[in-house]
Amino acid sequence: MEHVVSMLKNFGISNVVIYVDHKGNEIIEHLKDGNKLGVNIKYLIGDKPRGRALPLKLARPYFNKTFLVYYGDTLSKIDINDMARLHRDNRALATLALTTVSNPKRYGVVKLRGNRIIDFIEKPKETGSHLVSCGIFLAEPELLKYISKDMYSPETDLFPKLSKKNLLLGYPYEGLWLNINDKLALQQARNLWS
Repeated sequence: MEHVVSMLKNFGISNVVIYVDHKGNEIIEHLKDGNKLGVNIKYLIGDKPRGRALPLKLARPYFNKTFLVYYGDTLSKIDINDMARLHRDNRALATLALTTVSNPKRYGVVKLRGNRIIDFIEKPKETGSHLVSCGIFLAEPELLKYISKDMYSPETDLFPKLSKKNLLLGYPYEGLWLNINDKLALQQARNLWS
């Protein structure tokens, strides 16, 4: 999380909202108010894991203009400013960072037409694409009106619907992307940033 916050600061992002639940106290204790990292951190604290959709709704008071969502289990070397240009120039509702992986069945697979996402399938059994969502996206506050309290994940409950309405842009990028979802990926992250 510290690496993520530091990277965001390098792109001029100074206000960060972090949703925590399981082991959240450890994150809060380590990052505190963000002062040592040169940012201002506000925390939304859940009593139990609630997925990734509801925390977005809870953060609504902080989102009065374009906002960036960056999943805490993701490390990347993405150019946020370049992604923001694409988002702004196309007046998108949401722009998802995309990369390619060798085993796309573990992620949200995306099909593009130009830079429009025309299909979004979370963890498909069969896939004709290796282009996946990175867990990083820019969005306008209007996105939040599409989130209902019964939604668990943007990838399963929100993005597929928005792709059918032609409301999502894709930002494919090359470069480091690491989803830290097991011990091997955690060790790779430690090796890269040690």
